[in-house]
Amino acid sequence: MTTLVKASPEQKEALMKAAKDKGVDCPCCEQLVKVYKRRVNSSMARGLIAMYKEYGTSFGSLQDVRRKHGLLNKEESVMRYWGLIEEQDIKRQDGGRAGFWCVTPLGEQWIKNQTTILRYAHIYNGKCLEIEGKPTTIQNALGKDFNLQELMSGTL
Repeated sequence: MTTLVKASPEQKEALMKAAKDKGVDCPCCEQLVKVYKRRVNSSMARGLIAMYKEYGTSFGSLQDVRRKHGLLNKEESVMRYWGLIEEQDIKRQDGGRAGFWCVTPLGEQWIKNQTTILRYAHIYNGKCLEIEGKPTTIQNALGKDFNLQELMSGTL
């Protein structure tokens, strides 16, 4: 049985620094503790465009969008760390999350190439600690293999 020990602020800071650099085993639960640096990528951008094409800025089922558009990697929800999408705050009868998401006004601006976002999100335990890096457009995230105008054709 693991004994939980209250860590000092200095110990917490040292643990977080180690977790950010390479990951460490938690002294309490022995699980890997790591801060993940996620880069906005083409899969995320294509998923965001698909959501926008289906629902605009209204809430809709992310599962339905994934099925209809053949999105297999399920990275669209990561866009919440940049504030480009948000989840509807309702619960299912069993207490789980309903899975309804919408593109935010910032997400719509990014899709329309009217703004940029910073390239990296630092994620720890499902929460974004920091956004940093060079500003990037949706076309940068899509890469050279994808044409933004073609992907957006037929959009609301």
